[in-house]
Amino acid sequence: MENTPAPPPVLEVRHLSKAFGGLKVTHDVSFAIPRGELSAIIGPNGAGKTTLFNLITGKLVPDGGEVLFKGERIDGLSPADIARKGIGRAFQITSIFKERTVLENVLVAVLSREKRTGRLFRRATAHHDAVREAIEILATLSLDAKAGEMAGSLPHGDQKRLDIAVALALNPELVLLDEPMAGMSPEERTTTVDLIRKIWKEKGLTLLFIEHDMDVVFGISEWIRVLNQGVLLAEGTPAQISRNREVITAYLGEEIDE
Repeated sequence: MENTPAPPPVLEVRHLSKAFGGLKVTHDVSFAIPRGELSAIIGPNGAGKTTLFNLITGKLVPDGGEVLFKGERIDGLSPADIARKGIGRAFQITSIFKERTVLENVLVAVLSREKRTGRLFRRATAHHDAVREAIEILATLSLDAKAGEMAGSLPHGDQKRLDIAVALALNPELVLLDEPMAGMSPEERTTTVDLIRKIWKEKGLTLLFIEHDMDVVFGISEWIRVLNQGVLLAEGTPAQISRNREVITAYLGEEIDE
């Protein structure tokens, strides 16, 4: 009996490079993410983390290298086409419609995914099935009680979680979160960490996030990749990264207790 070939990684980055002028922001970066992994990308400011996300999601076109999603090349596609293939992203600075309600923000993403974008806001309540799905997504992020509130009136932590809800509304297989805990209070960070872990487990997602809070990174990640000056310096388990001398010298400053 022949062995069934292993499925390709959900995401594979091959020798990815991007420069702005003479500055190499991402240089020859390669890694692969298996299905279902919860992993983090860390590195000092200017390491190229957000640029890497922009290359993966089509916001930037690489100067060299390839990006593959489930074995298919996606570099060069538009952000909308990449999103439709199953990659969702929540941004460092929220991209929500602050002048619309919480529900409308998620509903727009649901309808966009289904290409039902005509007269989105004026006839939002007519899309009963999409409204039901949007409310279910908001409930996953503990935002359903605020569905009728204006998005711009939400506290910062809730706005960040709404951005994640919008990403989930695209029904992605891979979710990229760019500093999901940025600007949050300690209480908001704890709540968001629990929600991210819950979403990952219940929805069976592959999840990759950028984060500066090392307690969060080492607390929930299965795998950590470290960027430094646009180069992939190291990758491994939290235990391996916490003891990696190059990482300690370049970024962490000291070993992190287990």
